[in-house]
Amino acid sequence: MEDNKKIINILSFLKENPGSNARDIASGTNIQKEEINSLLYNKLQDKCKQDSKYRWYLADEKLPQEAALEQVQRTPLAKLSRYYLSCIEEDGGVEVSVFAQSKFDLDYKEVSNLPFSKEEIASLFNYSEVQKFIKSAKRDRSLSLYFGYPSTLGYARSKKGWSGYFLKPLFLFPIKFSGEGDNVELDFSFPILNWSAIKQFVDTGGQELVRELLLLEDELGIYEEKEQPELDDLVQRLKTIRPHWNWQEEIDPHNLPQEPKLSECDKEGIFNRGVVLQIKEEANFFTRGLEYELNQLTNLPEEKYKDTALGQWIYRDTKEEDIRNTNSLLEVFPGNLEQRESIQNALNRKLSVITGPPGTGKSQVVTNLLINTA
Repeated sequence: MEDNKKIINILSFLKENPGSNARDIASGTNIQKEEINSLLYNKLQDKCKQDSKYRWYLADEKLPQEAALEQVQRTPLAKLSRYYLSCIEEDGGVEVSVFAQSKFDLDYKEVSNLPFSKEEIASLFNYSEVQKFIKSAKRDRSLSLYFGYPSTLGYARSKKGWSGYFLKPLFLFPIKFSGEGDNVELDFSFPILNWSAIKQFVDTGGQELVRELLLLEDELGIYEEKEQPELDDLVQRLKTIRPHWNWQEEIDPHNLPQEPKLSECDKEGIFNRGVVLQIKEEANFFTRGLEYELNQLTNLPEEKYKDTALGQWIYRDTKEEDIRNTNSLLEVFPGNLEQRESIQNALNRKLSVITGPPGTGKSQVVTNLLINTA
């Protein structure tokens, strides 16, 4: 009966405030956010629907932004960004997996609850096993630390006869060192889809796998221009859009089971478990930053870039304009013939690229170009 009252309150609130996210609904109804999500993703599935930005509406209402989002994703810049993303992904995405069972120390620590507050994040770093991971990562910079949720188990058998399970979190969040390396931070701003986990549930590879990953990122709204979806919303949405995946446990981010331990499980699939893990990797955080920025460009409306240098390049609008007199150039650094030609071209064209091997004077060209432009 209590749930029925909450359902009525939620539906009434959405009728008056369509397009509210779960946190807004919780604030407006005085119901806990975890209860809001539990009802919206379960008992209210047929009565409510959600757009790509995690905003809720009654089922019979139109989603106002869907058409605009589709238009943005088809811009020339979006297509180009997706091409570059495909190149990066094809070259190798982030793949994180560790042994779920081992006679040695495990490379992961299962946690009792997810870190939604600063206090919970601090307690996450107080586990003795996690403290060991942190000390090891400070000594060995090739070690990377992640928080992962939910967790998947995948069965494997080697040619030498070994068989067992690998632990592969679906979403990864980097744990980083800041300042002089003494402060430890959990970065929730950039969720990473773990290729190793996704491959278990996608019967494809190569370019098709890349397309599936990009589609999944779009459906989850991971790379929207505004702030990222909260972890509990993110995972609940994933369960809704991929119900056919092998979900072994009910997803409840606010109630993680403690038994049996992941190291004692003997089934493949997705488990409602959070872990901190350490891996040795050559992964490049600059590449991950590039992926994030390319995804932001994918969602950039055409009117925001068409009149910029980027837009001129995309639309090949780089014709000569004869807008500046370059008969006499100011040279704070003496230049050779090629350098002077580069400056003259840059002053008279909408877009120029200055390139050359080390030591050929690119910095001098740019300095002289800036002086003459000023």
